Amino acid sequence: MSYESEGYEVVSFLTKAQLEGFRLAIDSRLEAAVLEANVPAGSGFPGEPVESRLEHIARVDRALADKLLLSVYRSAHLDARIAFLDGYGKLRTFAEDFLRAPVRSFTIRVRANVPSLPGRRQNWHSDVSVLDGGEFSEVRIACWIPLMSVDAGNGALEVVPGKRAFPMAHEGDPDKHTIREADLEGHGKRVIDCALGTAVFLDAFVPHRAIPNLSNQVRWSVVTWMMA
Repeated sequence: MSYESEGYEVVSFLTKAQLEGFRLAIDSRLEAAVLEANVPAGSGFPGEPVESRLEHIARVDRALADKLLLSVYRSAHLDARIAFLDGYGKLRTFAEDFLRAPVRSFTIRVRANVPSLPGRRQNWHSDVSVLDGGEFSEVRIACWIPLMSVDAGNGALEVVPGKRAFPMAHEGDPDKHTIREADLEGHGKRVIDCALGTAVFLDAFVPHRAIPNLSNQVRWSVVTWMMA
């Protein structure tokens, strides 16, 4: 698959230890969020692995699960086991090879596709939705790292392949711009299967979404947006 023609490419550059570090960082932040929320003993499903814990909570108390997820989103990326991606050599090298330009800054976040929290799943959008001169409009490429093998059954990415000179039109809340489904009719869509240990480099203008997670596990991921 060619980044130059398709606007994305699947690569492998992280070690098993680094991926496990991501997982442990998220698990640690989720446990801290449960304690901060004063969740009654047992209701926070202590001892459950990070891949299933939030889903168990969501099936009992969706509002609590949503609160805990947002807590993870706010601070898990600050854990050193994830934060090392800021300027990480292998990540930078791949991005700059694809862009043929130097990367000047990195923004890292943790994201999740929780089966019982479908409202948190991102619909069709591109990482840059409007060229308004704002800081985020300078993002040129992203790296999406799932923490498990993903496919059409458990919340993989779906994309509309092809490099573009501009983003497609978006509508709605500026904080959650989306591309209308009708505007994507006739465009070829592709679900990207990823084995554990691989990552997707994605051009900032490529439309994509997280597909429904039909499994009983949370699909966690770490995302880095890079400006050039």
